[in-house]
Amino acid sequence: MTAAINSLIVVGVLAGATCAQAADGADLSNLATYEKNGKLDLKALERDYRRQQAGAADKKGQSQPLKNVPHFGSVLKRPVAPAADAPPVNFLAQPTVQSLAFILRKDFSDIYLFTNPTPDEDAEGAEFSWTLNKAKNDRIWTANGMAALAYTYFVNDFNSPIIGFSLAPYVQLAKEIHSNPANDDTDSITFGGTGEVGFRNLFGMGRDTSDYFRIRVAATDDRIKDTKIAHITGEWLPVWGLWGAGAIPGTPIAYNFMPEIKVQYSTIVDSTNTLAFSGRQEALRIGPQATLLLGFYDITLPDTLQFLRRITANVTFHWWTEAYSSRTATWLSTSLTYNLDDAGNLAVSASYKRGLNEETGASTDLFKIALTGKMCAEMTGGQCKSLTQKAQDARPGPGT
Repeated sequence: MTAAINSLIVVGVLAGATCAQAADGADLSNLATYEKNGKLDLKALERDYRRQQAGAADKKGQSQPLKNVPHFGSVLKRPVAPAADAPPVNFLAQPTVQSLAFILRKDFSDIYLFTNPTPDEDAEGAEFSWTLNKAKNDRIWTANGMAALAYTYFVNDFNSPIIGFSLAPYVQLAKEIHSNPANDDTDSITFGGTGEVGFRNLFGMGRDTSDYFRIRVAATDDRIKDTKIAHITGEWLPVWGLWGAGAIPGTPIAYNFMPEIKVQYSTIVDSTNTLAFSGRQEALRIGPQATLLLGFYDITLPDTLQFLRRITANVTFHWWTEAYSSRTATWLSTSLTYNLDDAGNLAVSASYKRGLNEETGASTDLFKIALTGKMCAEMTGGQCKSLTQKAQDARPGPGT
């Protein structure tokens, strides 16, 4: 099982386990009984959960749906709030978790937050493909993706106003090379750095609200237009209001809707060319973006339908207006991904993109089927977990 589905399984199991035990008498709420060599045996946990569900159905004459299923995706799950009479918290004395991870994804919307990236099995991933178009005597190979080395720091306390921060250098590649010169190529590479910080209850709306702010500084080398473009991008990602996550009622489908506001400044630094965003040598774009993730979560699906849990869908839409020219435009990126392995590192993805490319402004209208790769690997070894999960793992156990 992989990270996001694992979380869904464990939370769903614990929700039911508070009321009953498995058919063979195992207490599902005691996860220590399912640990082997320091790791959670999810297969045994799922097996006993299925037995419990079957036993409950026999008694009540109906199947029991999962309850309290968490969101599907990449927003931090917060620790339980302390009691009202808890002593004041010394921020500097709080348990913290640090991480250094290599992350391979399609783009920033495919990561969402470096402090808790979209799990491998839910991401679209960097894509690689080769196409032979005999009708136009054209061979096409493409490579699109982003690699980052992210250092993250997480404060493991619900009272802390700061959730954590992340710093990451990254490189983003976009290539589409045609053997037939009559067709337009795409060939750009972006080098940059990004930093993000998360705050809890920033606007006094409750400790279950959080806001993330990210800034990126990057340079894009557009090798087709022989142009270098400098970018500064600011993002506000609120986890409240329009943000939403849960299960679609009456279905085994979970969703995560993640809105944000983006401000993007771009300028050409080495030529007399103009940007497609504005028709000038600089551009200032402002507008909202939203990403929707969809996937199957229900572990009680029949065996013949378990393959559905390998399927995820991703839709990102960005609308912006350009301040200097008053132009407006959009960028749409959609994908339907089927994971080829349980870990979600290798997949086949059908995608459709339309609008102005976010880095170069190149006009795009492209449908593609490609092999995709996804990775979130700790530099110190082991599974790449969300910082929240690692913080929970680091908490002292009973008697320590």
